[in-house]
Amino acid sequence: MANYKIIGADGKEYGPITADQLRQWVAEGRLTAQSQIQADGGEWKPLGAFPELATGVVAPAVAEAPAPAATQKTSGMAITSLVLGILGFFTCGITSPIGLILGCLGLRKINRSNAALGGKGIAIAGISISGVTLVMLPLLAALAIPGFVRAKKQSQARRIINDARQMDAAIDQWALENGKKDGDTVNTTEASVYLKNGWKATDALGNAYIIGRVGIGQMQISPATKTTLANVGVDWGAY
Repeated sequence: MANYKIIGADGKEYGPITADQLRQWVAEGRLTAQSQIQADGGEWKPLGAFPELATGVVAPAVAEAPAPAATQKTSGMAITSLVLGILGFFTCGITSPIGLILGCLGLRKINRSNAALGGKGIAIAGISISGVTLVMLPLLAALAIPGFVRAKKQSQARRIINDARQMDAAIDQWALENGKKDGDTVNTTEASVYLKNGWKATDALGNAYIIGRVGIGQMQISPATKTTLANVGVDWGAY
């Protein structure tokens, strides 16, 4: 009858023992299919290599690899909502209504996606920012409109002054070349020859330029125009 030696879980060698003892140890769970066994001084082999001895051996459990976690996508509506909400600060709230709607729709889809969609915080931020800019729209408009009006008036005033300056220079040139002296009546038809774009009888507001006699004050801008375009930061100078 063959005798066997074994290497225990502690790395120590035990035996010799009989086949019946070895089977008993197997039944008691003291040995596994990978336990090293030596039969009658032969080479060491795992217990599983001895079918006549390995009956009842439980193979060591192999841990199952965890299932890969599903990749969570960020809601495109949530991202767009946040972008439009931020743009609302630069567009006087024009993009805010769309940002608010997309934020609400995106948040609803995220809540119903069973965690397949992410970006809940982004959606909430988009809703909040879009809402703030939407509420601020009247205030932003109140601040922006006066600025636009002032800029438009400044542009008109500068254009009117520039036209007056050119016609004043044309009168000077006409007077010089035609021997006119201070106090003479200005002939705007003849003076218009010295203008590239012709004579302008009225300014950008439709008020008539005031033409005096040759000399100081020969060209003046209408008082009505100056009143309308007052306090826009323009110096009317000699006109």
